[in-house]
Amino acid sequence: MPIYVYQCAECTLKYSEEQLNVMSEQEIGLAVLFETYHSMNPSEDEISKSVVCPRCNSTNCKKSMIGVQICSYIKGYGWKDRSGARRDMNLYHLQNSDPYSKHRVPGEKDHIERQLKKGGKHDPNSKVFVVSRKQSTD
Repeated sequence: MPIYVYQCAECTLKYSEEQLNVMSEQEIGLAVLFETYHSMNPSEDEISKSVVCPRCNSTNCKKSMIGVQICSYIKGYGWKDRSGARRDMNLYHLQNSDPYSKHRVPGEKDHIERQLKKGGKHDPNSKVFVVSRKQSTD
């Protein structure tokens, strides 16, 4: 289930607008925000059970985008070019959080990165040879 960030209206009323503007994102998170999870299309019953402020037990809450981290890999929709989307995702992981970095030999990461960037490109000088068989007329 996805994790959602909610802002409690009751806890927000305890602070003036000037105080909220001076606070850092982390301080705002500790003062008025909380994380909860529910399905993407929740029922009213599921919302009422999951969206309860842990500080004041209020249900007067709304979704917030403060503190939300969104990470995306796909350029465009990735609908027709699934292999390209897969290459982009693999390149992202190789550059940012390679789980096999301690096992790689020197130069292997650069080689894989070049191969991923080169993959899927059209080669205008490619040649296709067709072998034809002579038909015997006996």
